[in-house]
Amino acid sequence: MIEDLHWIDGASLAAVQFSMRALTAGRLLFVLTYRGEDIGPRHPARPFLIEAERHRAAERWDLGPLTRGEVRRQMHQLIGEAPAATDVDAVFERSDGIPFFVEELVAIDACRRDSAIPETLREQRWRLGALWL
Repeated sequence: MIEDLHWIDGASLAAVQFSMRALTAGRLLFVLTYRGEDIGPRHPARPFLIEAERHRAAERWDLGPLTRGEVRRQMHQLIGEAPAATDVDAVFERSDGIPFFVEELVAIDACRRDSAIPETLREQRWRLGALWL
């Protein structure tokens, strides 16, 4: 699994490309994740992603933000009980449906609209662009 392909360096990208071409005899699964908005036209991974999309065994999954119901289910799993509707509304609004933000907001008990969000969390822009199999 390669997470955050948008931060990959040239040598690591070459190793992934080689591995995907050379290791064809066994049952292997490559999972690569990246943020779509961080792979611009000049990004070194762009040609690789274009080539991978053409491969008959590759499958691309674009992941969007969570729905309100999915945020509620994630919160339920994190806290071990059904969250209050007002808490779900606050976390959904503050997280924009991004699972990482949901988890962080629940961890710091920032369900109330008037609670402060740490600057480090407020500054992050986290979006998972796609999942390749």
